[in-house]
Amino acid sequence: MTASDTTRTVLNQLFDLWDRRSEDYDKVLYGVALAEQADAWRIVLAFFVPLPRTATHDPPLTANYQGFSITRGFLTLEQTKEVLTGLVEANALSLPGIPKISASASLHPVSSIRHVTSAENRYPITYPLTQFHFSLDDSCRASPPQPRLYSLNLPLYPRGDLAIEDLLKVKLGGFDAYNGSLFAVAPDYRAKIAELRLSTKGLQVQIESLSETEEKDILGKLYFLTTNGKATHTDLVFNGHMAQFGATEFPHEVILGLMSKTDETLIDERTFQAGIQYTQAGVVVESKEQDIERLVLSGESFQLEFKRELTSKREDFALEAAAFANCEGGRILIGVENKGEIVGCSIPNPMQTIANILRDWCEPSIDFHYEEISVRGRVVSAITIPPGKEKPYIVKDNGIYVRSAGNKRAATRYEVDQMYNEKSVF
Repeated sequence: MTASDTTRTVLNQLFDLWDRRSEDYDKVLYGVALAEQADAWRIVLAFFVPLPRTATHDPPLTANYQGFSITRGFLTLEQTKEVLTGLVEANALSLPGIPKISASASLHPVSSIRHVTSAENRYPITYPLTQFHFSLDDSCRASPPQPRLYSLNLPLYPRGDLAIEDLLKVKLGGFDAYNGSLFAVAPDYRAKIAELRLSTKGLQVQIESLSETEEKDILGKLYFLTTNGKATHTDLVFNGHMAQFGATEFPHEVILGLMSKTDETLIDERTFQAGIQYTQAGVVVESKEQDIERLVLSGESFQLEFKRELTSKREDFALEAAAFANCEGGRILIGVENKGEIVGCSIPNPMQTIANILRDWCEPSIDFHYEEISVRGRVVSAITIPPGKEKPYIVKDNGIYVRSAGNKRAATRYEVDQMYNEKSVF
């Protein structure tokens, strides 16, 4: 089978999915961002998303900046099939409101297809979907502009990727995610996990649906692992779009899948793991005390640091905070021994004390969020450091530090260069 035959086969898989779910679909939203290079328009991003019949639509949009254009519009499902067929067979992307683009695109039966859960929120819908990612030749691809975008009658944006995310309501990742990317998706409006609520008493699940699929046709598949290693496998039956599972302790790990009883396919999924700082969207931990206890049980990690107390050597705390800010963020728990024993610690005037340390020792100053939580009668100070927006963060008389596994260390020359390269170019 040739590459073109393979592409047509995978494209037909997309069309089959659309046909099977067409009763739940209304118009197809398309979004396109183009950049002009060497007197030719090239694709920065293009996507096609069938919207649900119950959706309200934003109006079509055309935003033209100098050498950069963003367009949003609507097609029928059959019109969208014709556009994508023309793309793979005639090597051209032809859509209303944009110039015809010469583009060579291909699909692979494995690498091009991915199931995306509702937790990811990549596109202007919040339901699970199957994503088909077209591979474009370099000759028709472009990156979004990095200088500021100015136009008399349009909003000002610091960079092209920020304009794409705001005007097209997508969130595909960092700047590099918008470098000649073309997607078509098949949303599954039968059901999604709206909320997974965890506590010491077990869990509660709420689901939503935009389809006529009845909840009796949806089954929840649950894996529940406790901190002592006991695993439970069970099915959840929904009543009034709710289901519950009782337990006697907080989970160490949870995997919840929604499956269709009709075709036995996975519809949506949520996961939770103790020790991971940032939970998925829609996962709620009821007890802050239990939240701290599960973090302590997981041990120090890339995003978690224990400190018995805030010592008089303030630069030690500044180094930990800067290392987190220079990476992906993290949490510092003061009042916890290195081995995980909660001993408690009281910090006089904590907000002002921590703010002063980060202002006096770090350049630029580091953002933080402070919580004081009582765990079995002992106070733990939880300081959350978000990923820094102004990397690198330098600690006076020490330099630039990063987080590595469960420790901080001096950044390498390569890591420092990467931080500067990621900064905005104005």
